[in-house]
Amino acid sequence: MSPRSIVDAIPGVSNSSGTRPVQYSHCDVLVVGAGPSGLMVAQALARLGIQVRVIERRLPGSQYGNADGLQPRTLEIWKTYGMLGKIRAKGACMRAMVAYETTASGEGLVRLRPASNVIVPCRYQYEITASINDIEGTLRENAEEAGVRITQPCWPTSLEVAHEIESASSVRTYAIKIAIEHPASTICEHHVVKAQNAARANGANGANGVGNPCKVCTCDQDADETPTRVEIINASYAIGADGASSWAVERSSPFIVKTEDVWGVVDVLVDTDLPDYRFKCVIQAVSGAIIIIPREGDKIRIYVQLSAGDSIPRDLDGKLDKSALQDEEIRQKILSKVAATFSYKNRVFIAGDACHTHSPKAGQGANASMGDSHNLGKCQILRGPFAAKLTRNETTAWKLAYVLRGWANPSLLQTYEAERRAYALDLIYFDREISQSLEGGPAAEYQSCNNPTYSLGSRLLHKQNMFTSGMGISYASSSLTIQQATSIGRIVPGECILPSPITRLGDWFDLNIHDLLTSDGLFKVLVFPGNLFMPQSRSRLLTFANALSESIKSHNVEIRGSRIDIYTIVRNNKEDVIWTDVPASITRSWRSCYSIRSDDEDVYDKLGISTSTPEFDGIFILVRPDGYVSMVSVMLVEP
Repeated sequence: MSPRSIVDAIPGVSNSSGTRPVQYSHCDVLVVGAGPSGLMVAQALARLGIQVRVIERRLPGSQYGNADGLQPRTLEIWKTYGMLGKIRAKGACMRAMVAYETTASGEGLVRLRPASNVIVPCRYQYEITASINDIEGTLRENAEEAGVRITQPCWPTSLEVAHEIESASSVRTYAIKIAIEHPASTICEHHVVKAQNAARANGANGANGVGNPCKVCTCDQDADETPTRVEIINASYAIGADGASSWAVERSSPFIVKTEDVWGVVDVLVDTDLPDYRFKCVIQAVSGAIIIIPREGDKIRIYVQLSAGDSIPRDLDGKLDKSALQDEEIRQKILSKVAATFSYKNRVFIAGDACHTHSPKAGQGANASMGDSHNLGKCQILRGPFAAKLTRNETTAWKLAYVLRGWANPSLLQTYEAERRAYALDLIYFDREISQSLEGGPAAEYQSCNNPTYSLGSRLLHKQNMFTSGMGISYASSSLTIQQATSIGRIVPGECILPSPITRLGDWFDLNIHDLLTSDGLFKVLVFPGNLFMPQSRSRLLTFANALSESIKSHNVEIRGSRIDIYTIVRNNKEDVIWTDVPASITRSWRSCYSIRSDDEDVYDKLGISTSTPEFDGIFILVRPDGYVSMVSVMLVEP
């Protein structure tokens, strides 16, 4: 199908009157949807030099969605993009939680012992809650600074995928053609929705118009039609990040529907004598569960569990009829579901709510969505170049940015679904487990307590924390994750590195090891040679460094900023060594060399790296650009 055939399929475009102008444009990646997931992937790709275009049906400034919390792993991701400070200044930090449950007599509530809200080792021992406007606004600012073009309001009407990627030479071809429509005049949100609904029903909006005169605003749309102009966008890839009612999903992937939940949701500023309203509160009353979340300022968000059978007023288009709602009737209806596939022809990918949705109980809405984007938007693993341990006849493998640059085999993109769909299914099952604990079970089952009588609760909150902190994400062995028969300390391929303190030798600046793992599109090699005062340690490091440097050069991969950064972390106090003690072949500058913080804050101990045995040969860790471990190995140089 040619671009003209797409245009011909749109009513009112190909007729003889020629009254509807058609514009043509192109980009590397087209993102449908400017919510957290879409903006996250857009800014990630743009920072790697990819030309990104975002289209969004909503009017600028329109609020949509209910996401309001950023979990510890998401905070780590935001830190790598330089956004954490901005959102932390706007939101509220939630560090503690408490549960209330019905007394034995059923006539009141009893407060249980409070606990930390985050109970697993991670860098940020809290969550940040903020308005969706602040979350999206921060992401949008980052995206626009990176050169992302965001167009709204507009809506897609047709999609053509010419062919699947067959070879690296076909990556840059514009295999995707999407027709979108822009309003030709000022339009209100009411008409935007009607136009999109018409496009869904008719395959295009055009001459069929968007319905009757506007009755909900004074936007001057008194005609039966809203005039539009058409744009045909040619792209190499498309990402559907347009929410649970995704237009992209309708054209690429069916859903596997699991369960349905109905919750009342309200954001309020209250005058209350509840002492715990700045904690996460889980209240299990006879009538059902209530969850209270502290928000920015003195606001709180209240989730109330409702009956799935409650009716929801809808307008003629099937959308929520807000004009018919009373305050007590505001509800959020959530389908827990996972898409059957996360991609189509290896050209169209879906992310966020477009491929998985669940109830608010697991607290993972926007967090899981942005995790999808972080996974897809970053290049993922380098195989092959590291010393004799990795110099095998293997093809290099990266993700979307590196495929577009011609540095990767397009088959790498299949790993996106393999990694993120497995995570989405785990999350849905866990969401159901929490639901069952709230539907009739005591509130203690949701809370973590030291009391052994709350063992189930400890397990549930610990499991939730494993999801939210990122410590619970474990990607299976694949071309991206090289597992070995025996583990080394607490370093596991496919998982995150534990946060650990280090000191930069060049200026004695204290950092966390996560500060080295920025989202800059580079792989990181972390070298742990042990104590440099030990002659065998210094000798092994020199031999390994030279072999590593030569191997990287032989594979035509540059150190120092092109695709790889190398950091060396020695087990010496900062007073006893200088950064030039590290071999120059793997030293980019004084910023590349680190030591333990102190004997009490030893990164080697944190990661479980034991140097006490004579057999210790030193180790190195290869870290993917998304912060997950690709492989860990001893520093042996094979002949």
